[in-house]
Amino acid sequence: MENKWVSSSYLPKPDAKAILFCLPFAGGSASFYKRWSALLPDIDVVAIQLPGRDERLFEQPFLHVHNLIESLAPQILPMLERPFSFMGYSMGGIIAYELAYYLQNLHGLYSEHLFIGACRSPHSNGWLSLPRSYSDDDIMTKLRDLGGTPKEILEQPELLNIILPTIRADFMLCSNYKPRVNFLKLRSSIHVFGGMQDATVSDQDAAQWAAHTDNRFAYKPYEGGHFFIHDYLSDIVQSIHVSMLANAQNDLNRRREFTF
Repeated sequence: MENKWVSSSYLPKPDAKAILFCLPFAGGSASFYKRWSALLPDIDVVAIQLPGRDERLFEQPFLHVHNLIESLAPQILPMLERPFSFMGYSMGGIIAYELAYYLQNLHGLYSEHLFIGACRSPHSNGWLSLPRSYSDDDIMTKLRDLGGTPKEILEQPELLNIILPTIRADFMLCSNYKPRVNFLKLRSSIHVFGGMQDATVSDQDAAQWAAHTDNRFAYKPYEGGHFFIHDYLSDIVQSIHVSMLANAQNDLNRRREFTF
């Protein structure tokens, strides 16, 4: 059965030791992770396709992260038979966190790792600075400040008319996000990647993710702004690979201990 939440380019790896679900940035799509499956040959990489983009372009984007999670979580539950982890970039980081939190506290399912890129922790002061009017001019200014959007896209009015409604909805989702006052820590280890020149996420913001895990926390800064990942993709993917395979091997060893 086709799952519209999974990228149409997804190629399952049934023999993979673990599975990694990837969530995009505001305005981004599953195609942001198109190279990851080849870079992680022994990991089943599942890029999540959110409404309002690519093959789901004409679907209404979500404006509240908790509504999104309630729709998305049941769609990936059948895929959680192997050790699983989440990767989220910018807006995708908070979606990944809330998805891990939902699965842990409502279904007793624990993600091995939560990988976060260019995203403040839920309880950072002023979670994300975004334009409140959401006018086209405000959004365009923010896109230029963040970088990552090709200049040729910003200069094509026809294309902008297609993508701006989704970007506006994603910005609203981020601005509408309200973290829990009382929260339970995740059992997942949390690994945060940040850009040292990213004006939206400081080292202090990144370090506050440590409060959200009972497991290991690691922060790795890179030279660059909000979209530093473009320059360090291989290194970041390698770090994820090492962490996921170490856990998968430990899980296999635990199973062997109970095999008589």
